[in-house]
Amino acid sequence: MGKAVGKKFFLKILNIFFLVLLFVASSCSSPQDEEILKHYSIPEQLADGWDVSTPQSEGLNIDILEDLLGKIENNHYKNIHNILIIRNGKLLLDEFYKNGLTVVDSYVDNRDIQVHAMMSVTKSIVSILTGIAIDNNLIGGIDDSVYSCFREYKSFENWVKKKAGITIRNFLTMRHGLNWDETSYKYSDPLNTYYQMEQYDDWVKFTLDRGLISDPGEIFAYSSGASHTIEALISNVSGITFPEFADKYLFKPLEIEKAKWITAPNGRADDVYLTGRSMAKFGQLILDKGSWKGKQIVSPEWVRESTGNIVKVSENFGYGYFWWHYTFNIAEEKYPAVLAWGYGGQFIFVFPELNMVVCFTSGNYTNDLSTQPFEMLRLYILPSIL
Repeated sequence: MGKAVGKKFFLKILNIFFLVLLFVASSCSSPQDEEILKHYSIPEQLADGWDVSTPQSEGLNIDILEDLLGKIENNHYKNIHNILIIRNGKLLLDEFYKNGLTVVDSYVDNRDIQVHAMMSVTKSIVSILTGIAIDNNLIGGIDDSVYSCFREYKSFENWVKKKAGITIRNFLTMRHGLNWDETSYKYSDPLNTYYQMEQYDDWVKFTLDRGLISDPGEIFAYSSGASHTIEALISNVSGITFPEFADKYLFKPLEIEKAKWITAPNGRADDVYLTGRSMAKFGQLILDKGSWKGKQIVSPEWVRESTGNIVKVSENFGYGYFWWHYTFNIAEEKYPAVLAWGYGGQFIFVFPELNMVVCFTSGNYTNDLSTQPFEMLRLYILPSIL
């Protein structure tokens, strides 16, 4: 073979090799992959108990989710701090947007940007812990009297005999019968009962002193005083603080290490601060009927009972034991959800029929945007299911 022929042959082989490489590269990538790199990234595998996956592997359309993530990044959906999706027990989306600490973090001297105020999502965690207290025979049952668990108080204001019959069940379903209005006024309004409670050192006593305006078990009246009182009740019957009880019986079994508690002026715990990956574990716990990684933490009977749709709050919402109910209607399909709901846009959505949990943390404390997650689920996340 001459030098000229050899050179031509070599160039021909080189061209073929280049075309093969080009074909392989184009077959392994696609515009979709380029889009994935634009907004979506696979969750980091940490030593926190979560196994990670991708939307495609768990039956979700990445293009639709990409559209949603783009709208969050472009501020179409405002003040979203963290969005997580878990399906089939695997964390497939964990996008974090919070770029600094807020005044809410100062309430507990929180300096970890990943740790977020759960607000009334805490109520649903309290529900789980109530079941654990019953499982451990610290509480006889939810029909036990609330007032009988607070013997440290010698008397109560506005006392009538019917108060003695107010049960733990009445508090868990927000049908306590006490004079409480936390929804008609902004939390900064002195007419809001929660605002009034904050002016007292002892929030439990303030709650138990409220006048009775309806028979227990009849009328729904949302009350943060009710959940705070159940926390104190669990502390009383267990002999340890509520954070210690939560840590021993729930947080440690769930491999949750970071937690901060806001407290009443007298030191009793109230709402908790957690990471998004930690809050999602409570949704998975409900989905798995009270177990985490094969270990039963709370009885499946309690999970079934506490997340039942017991009280009709409105045309769209129901309530169980500190858990909400809502059904999404999309293209003639119904997607029932059990959810934990916290002020400012904190949510855990549990979709039993889809084997899926979706969580949000947000910073919409002073505007009307806290319910954006409902729209994000309706327009993007649920339609992304293949």
